[in-house]
Amino acid sequence: MAKTLSNRDCDSKVNKLTKLYDNKCPGFFVQKPKTGDATFYFRYLDKVLGKQVDIRIGLYVKDEFTLLDARAKAFNYRACADQGESLMQTLRKVTDQRKREGKTVAEILDEYEAWAKTEVRKPDGEMRPRIESWYGAIGYLRRFTGTALGSMVASEVENDHIAQVQNDIIAGRYGKPSVGNARQFRKSASAMFEWAAEAGRKYVKVNPCHHLPGLDSQPGRDRVLSAEEIKVLWWGLDDPALGCTRQIALALKFQLVTMLRSKEFLHSQPHEFSDLGTENARFTIPLKRVKKRRKLIIPMSDLAQEIIAEARKLKDGKSPYVFPGKLDGEPLDEKALGHAVRGITSIRKPARSYGRESISSSA
Repeated sequence: MAKTLSNRDCDSKVNKLTKLYDNKCPGFFVQKPKTGDATFYFRYLDKVLGKQVDIRIGLYVKDEFTLLDARAKAFNYRACADQGESLMQTLRKVTDQRKREGKTVAEILDEYEAWAKTEVRKPDGEMRPRIESWYGAIGYLRRFTGTALGSMVASEVENDHIAQVQNDIIAGRYGKPSVGNARQFRKSASAMFEWAAEAGRKYVKVNPCHHLPGLDSQPGRDRVLSAEEIKVLWWGLDDPALGCTRQIALALKFQLVTMLRSKEFLHSQPHEFSDLGTENARFTIPLKRVKKRRKLIIPMSDLAQEIIAEARKLKDGKSPYVFPGKLDGEPLDEKALGHAVRGITSIRKPARSYGRESISSSA
């Protein structure tokens, strides 16, 4: 039986689980266990779900959350229910939103990394990471965003926080001062927060990387090798005392002749070279190794063919690559070329790793 409930009804003791209904607000009741605190509920017919639903309003707390407070909430629920709204679905959405907005930057970064490196089918039919350059982007985020903002709730990050990290990078608080690192951090952080703000996630309401102060422009690199320097390098690569393997020397020569990026030719395999020994000789580079993801067909000069012929003679039968690395089944590491030019004869693994399991040593 319903009656006008009071706080005294909530304070009184009962011998068994009891429900007391309020006659001022239909559907509003208080449930009292034999031991423990009274709890307020609102019962209504959910027209969307097609059944009666009990919505928990909260615990009775003397002088803090009283029957009047709970009854006021119940009246609000009553008004929404009378308009045909599904309170259960609405409250679930609110709860889910609060959980999303409570995620820290570090938690979102972990999810973003997993999403970025998940393999998907590319236009050429192969399975590769969703963002193929994920390793570099995540490296910047781990190094800068994770360090400075990792413990912050992501929805509370503002553009002032991003600007401060950006300024700290330029000031050298994370190592050598670098406008380039600040620019890469900003680009990577913007992509992550844009992903976090997308529908279905909504970890943040807006991207905090918008409306940031501009960065100083960097001078372009206009240093090129002169004709004399190219000659010194070319003949120096034939010097037995060079300090690097013949495979590395041939790779550098091939790069000089073709002007290809390291990634485009270091993974080359014999079947990608056709009609060698003729004027129609060509090197076909699959689109997955080309920056703009298009297949390249490179005509082969006589000099380029001679380099490939020597490289294939040196190649052992185990490796599928024309320029094999020291590790079985691995191609020559692109770092080996730069290190050889600088006179470094070994490649050391970095002190920190941001997700890549191993880096092959090939010098």
